[in-house]
Amino acid sequence: MITAVGSAAQIYARELDDVDAIITDLNTVPQAVLAALQRRERGEPFYAMILFEENRLAITYRVAASVCAKEADPDFRVVLLNRLSTGELIVNDGPVTKLFPLGPEMSGPAYEFYALADAILVRSYAEYAWVTSLFTRRPAPPVVRILPHRRVPAVERRPPTQPGIVVWAPLRDASYLSLHGSALADVHGEVTCVVSGGSLPGMPATVVTPDDPRVGEALARATCVVCVEPNDPADAVAFAALGYGVVAPLTAGVHEYVRDAHVWNGHFPYHLYAAVVTALGRPSSVAERPPAPPRLRVPALPARDALPLVSIIMPTYNRRDLLARVLGAVAAQTYPRIEAVVVNDAGEAVDDVVARFPFARLIDHATNKGAHAAVETGFDASRGAYVMFLPDDDWIYPDHVTRLMAALLRGGGAVAHATALMRYLRRSPAGEDVLRGLNATIFSQTLTLPEALVASPVSMNQCIFDRRVFADVGWLLNDSAVGDNEFHMRLLQRHTPVFVPNATCEFRDYDRPSMGKDADLGAALAAVYADLHPFPGREFLADMRRRALERIARRAPGEAAFAPTFTIS
Repeated sequence: MITAVGSAAQIYARELDDVDAIITDLNTVPQAVLAALQRRERGEPFYAMILFEENRLAITYRVAASVCAKEADPDFRVVLLNRLSTGELIVNDGPVTKLFPLGPEMSGPAYEFYALADAILVRSYAEYAWVTSLFTRRPAPPVVRILPHRRVPAVERRPPTQPGIVVWAPLRDASYLSLHGSALADVHGEVTCVVSGGSLPGMPATVVTPDDPRVGEALARATCVVCVEPNDPADAVAFAALGYGVVAPLTAGVHEYVRDAHVWNGHFPYHLYAAVVTALGRPSSVAERPPAPPRLRVPALPARDALPLVSIIMPTYNRRDLLARVLGAVAAQTYPRIEAVVVNDAGEAVDDVVARFPFARLIDHATNKGAHAAVETGFDASRGAYVMFLPDDDWIYPDHVTRLMAALLRGGGAVAHATALMRYLRRSPAGEDVLRGLNATIFSQTLTLPEALVASPVSMNQCIFDRRVFADVGWLLNDSAVGDNEFHMRLLQRHTPVFVPNATCEFRDYDRPSMGKDADLGAALAAVYADLHPFPGREFLADMRRRALERIARRAPGEAAFAPTFTIS
């Protein structure tokens, strides 16, 4: 099932076969993130696709339209367009290049969207180069190319009597073609621009809309079609299949699909002119059409009888509603052999809550001993060959245990971890916890020993352990606010965790006091550095630790350890 977010995505989706995907315009990525979150909550694998435009080209064409509208002298206009193409043109008292970078206000949500997906759909590998630039701390999800069934007019061709060129931009206003029109202004022949509307004043071209009968007439006489879309090769592939000489921007990736494609870099008018006059006498043809994307599936497990029991240790304290909710998440797991060991750390009674779930059993502490001690109690009472830890205020998606156990059983490791989404919640006037932000960057990394020796970017809640790990490495520190971090310092010196690059669980940050917000994490971490894991002589490690403590010291009391990277208004 395709979920299309944004007007361009809705048009694009109509041209595709059915595929489990969320497709979005660049300016609607925040809404697509919420749609992706809903699929993750249901444990449904999906592809992610952003219909973005190469940022520099989009700005170049916008500025070119302004230049052509203001400058009547055709010769000086060419000079200005050349300066624009080289980045030397001054716009708003600065070089045009300052407008090119994609700002963090869009790259951040784009990363969040892709990080929630199982795989990414792209229109070309050229487009994938931009996608991978977002992933600096973890591998990008797998990529699959997809090509829609683009329909273009098929007409009876006639031998040309003069050069015939069609500039194909049916979804663009004519102003988008200012640079193209300038490049082709000196062509002696027939130039027809197919646009959604508008005009190209001062340009010797016929401008028509897609439903104009002159479109078919122009295509019948043309031998060259200029496809202007900067990132979409589908038009060019469709016209190449009809035997036209096809010209397209390099960024569209047309050369991946089309033999004898005439590509230009999208910025320099002269390059377009050269490509067009070559394409007039040299037809293109289709070299390859990618197959439909395969159906995405959660990794398969061995037969049920061969599966080990997984014990989920769940400490709880005075949060009956949250406990009931997270036990529901455990009940939704697709892994068939699970037990939950709930340890009530001397809080209000939860017997009736636990009794609703046949896979769960309850242990009550007579006195409050703290979260780490509650976890140890649950571990001692558990029976599973593998264990994981799940506080009552966090969350797991239905595929969490299946994905991690499939990785462990396949790879023979003792520890596996997936990526985790941080969900930030605020209390509404009605007393409900409402989503206020997300962060998919912090707990979405592989785990290396140097990182663990500073402050692990993986928490215990993301992991599943072979229970023998604890006999080998030891238990968590009961009296430390950074027991997770210290445990990983020991763990990574003896084991390499298997990484599952899928978001399968959540840490939930509530806008109210908690142990993580109230504890002096800087002091606790400094004590671990000095007393338990000093590593003398490693100067760069010492510098990383110093900077980590400085970052913690700058955090205001009661503030979340990590801020949202994506906020909900």
